[in-house]
Amino acid sequence: MKAFLRIAALFAAGLASLPAGASPVTLSDAARSVTVWHAGSGGGIFGPNSPSGAAGSFADTVGVSLGGIAVDASQSSGIDAGSGIFSGKGAVSVGFSVQNADEVMTQSYYRASFTLPTAMNYVLRGMVGAYMDGGLGMGSVALVDHGAASEVFQFITPGSWDALSFSSSGLLAAGSYSLLAGAMISPDHAQGLDAYMGGSAEYEFHFEVAAVPEPETWALMMAGLSLLGFAARRRV
Repeated sequence: MKAFLRIAALFAAGLASLPAGASPVTLSDAARSVTVWHAGSGGGIFGPNSPSGAAGSFADTVGVSLGGIAVDASQSSGIDAGSGIFSGKGAVSVGFSVQNADEVMTQSYYRASFTLPTAMNYVLRGMVGAYMDGGLGMGSVALVDHGAASEVFQFITPGSWDALSFSSSGLLAAGSYSLLAGAMISPDHAQGLDAYMGGSAEYEFHFEVAAVPEPETWALMMAGLSLLGFAARRRV
């Protein structure tokens, strides 16, 4: 009996020592930006942008005052191609009561494009929200499959004053993808030039891919579990 338990323990130790499975993700580009656009100024103001192809963690806060309109935006992101973990959060907000307020738009944007050399499992969780008086506020998170020219998933705020928590999981085929997230505010010109309008939009997500276990890994795992079960029955 003790011999069975020793063998079962060895199998358990072997299972514990199995590699978790590398998640080699080839990152082709990554970028973040905060944009404030004002039609009356004839151009836009751009906040911080992450270097193309960069991995790592970064956080920024942007404060812009344009034509008496105060705009604040903050976001942070993490990209670890080696572990296949992508995360980010962004928000834009604006509140004003000035003429030509309808000519202002703010946006926080995140993009990470990558290639999977083999099929991998993915897990996603996050939230999007928008709270806007007198205009459009929108938050969104989406994964685009370039090979199929379609979206694997897309989550978007259901209304102009609402929030949505979401989660998704599944299998991604080998190929190239882009993970996109954004928060955007656009006031409604129909409210009038001197109307007060304000609100915010936001997104936050954690996306992770992991290698699918090899058949031999499954076989060893099943053998180990079977032996553990057999040893437990003998002990009873």
